[in-house]
Amino acid sequence: MPEADRIHLVAASDPWLRRHLRPDEVLEPREQARAQRILVEEAGSRFAYARAFLRTALAQALSASPQEIVIGTGPHGKPFLAGSHWASGLLFNLSHCPGLTVIAASRERLVGVDVEQPERALDRYRFAERFFHPLEQDRLAHLEHEAHREVFFRIWTQKEAWLKAIGVGLDLPLSSFAVTGDPEAEAGLACWDQDPEVHSKWRLHSLTLDRCPVTLCAEAGDWELEVTTLL
Repeated sequence: MPEADRIHLVAASDPWLRRHLRPDEVLEPREQARAQRILVEEAGSRFAYARAFLRTALAQALSASPQEIVIGTGPHGKPFLAGSHWASGLLFNLSHCPGLTVIAASRERLVGVDVEQPERALDRYRFAERFFHPLEQDRLAHLEHEAHREVFFRIWTQKEAWLKAIGVGLDLPLSSFAVTGDPEAEAGLACWDQDPEVHSKWRLHSLTLDRCPVTLCAEAGDWELEVTTLL
């Protein structure tokens, strides 16, 4: 169970998940059905292993069995701990991409996390022009190819992590707010059209795990980040 002043970030590689987890023994029927409805088999399998990892991690934190964990879903799709364990104050978020699954967990502090696969086929320049804030576009302007990719994915994961922390998903336009794109603990929110003080209310931390860019976002405060990698 996380301490009040500590955020836990746990990352597991695909090979680790397949060695240690059996989704068919852990997932509830609705989760199994959801995985089966995903048309791309690899994506369905990734979803199943990610949810099995989440259930197993939450169960360990709560001294329960994975089958006892009840996961609800907010109005915009953010999962939360429901049922008899709701009162524990354990808050979490999950993200996965080909190769890596990441869980962020805290106690009584909203968290969001995002991981991306940097080798994915994507027109980064067009994406940034269409979806990023002008401040972020300026940050990317004139960067060489490798530097552009590094900063682009930092910006992307920082934006996604904050959206997931506040639980609105993509209902909030990506271009309506800006992040700094800075590395590690220097990362942060730069501005938001709806709240000029937003930068003081949230902390972001960007890092690279198993070659994948990851950003954690949590409510501001005097907390420390603890990272565990399972490869």
